[in-house]
Amino acid sequence: LVEYKGNPYEIEKIASGNGIVTLAALNNLEVKSSKIFFDLVRNKDKKALVVYKEWLKLINAFLSYIEYIYEPQVIAITGGVMKSKDLFFADLVSAHPKLTIKEAKFKF
Repeated sequence: LVEYKGNPYEIEKIASGNGIVTLAALNNLEVKSSKIFFDLVRNKDKKALVVYKEWLKLINAFLSYIEYIYEPQVIAITGGVMKSKDLFFADLVSAHPKLTIKEAKFKF
């Protein structure tokens, strides 16, 4: 669990693609999907940019925790949020220079 605004949350509930909708609502920004949220970020919407910075802090704190506890050689990130990787992926990678962070792709 992570604490956010004084309350405990599973990281998935506030930082995943679907969780971004919840995180936005906790910051008085109503969006129906992560796609809409990231479109607002692309368009430099002030409220969305505030939530985006909060989201990056949460993701970076989580990755730092994983790095400290498990010392992984690679961290693979996947899911719907990766549809907007052009906005954030470079920031995640640069925040963790000792980690190899990769996008996971699955073929069915």
